[in-house]
Amino acid sequence: MWFILANWPLYDLREQPPALTYRGADGKIRMHTPDFLATLRCGRRIAIAVKPAKNTRKPEFVRQLKCIRKSLPKTYADDFLLFTDANFTLTEALNAQRFCTFRRYVSAADLEQLDAELARCAFPITLMSLAERLEGQNAGFRTVFTGIYAGKLTTDRKSLITPQTLLYRGDVN
Repeated sequence: MWFILANWPLYDLREQPPALTYRGADGKIRMHTPDFLATLRCGRRIAIAVKPAKNTRKPEFVRQLKCIRKSLPKTYADDFLLFTDANFTLTEALNAQRFCTFRRYVSAADLEQLDAELARCAFPITLMSLAERLEGQNAGFRTVFTGIYAGKLTTDRKSLITPQTLLYRGDVN
């Protein structure tokens, strides 16, 4: 779940939304409850199933997934996606979890202060060097970390983000 929350422009995320009906390969009406129903800021809705990768290789699962996608009512969701442990690493999940925690403590004023500092920065710069330039080291660390996921800064999010992580200018200012 952390990976979804951190990497999509979410408006809303519902866990265990209502079951949806679909026609199975045998023609019978069946029910499936997605793990999540994500509504993106653009209004697009995505039903999400989260399963262990080893379970998704079974032929009956693949058939079921195809039937669900084919029968998905547009009134329920625009798309149906499958996430497995093969979609991300534990490190990516940890970084995403930390971001989801940190962003709760970062205000619009904190991000404005970061923007002002980014205008004066020479890149690359370490996360801690940039955090020290902001008010309060711990708050600065959280603000810079949030800036990475907001697109203000870039780094390799597949590696553990630490105070020594090198940061580069992002796409968003």
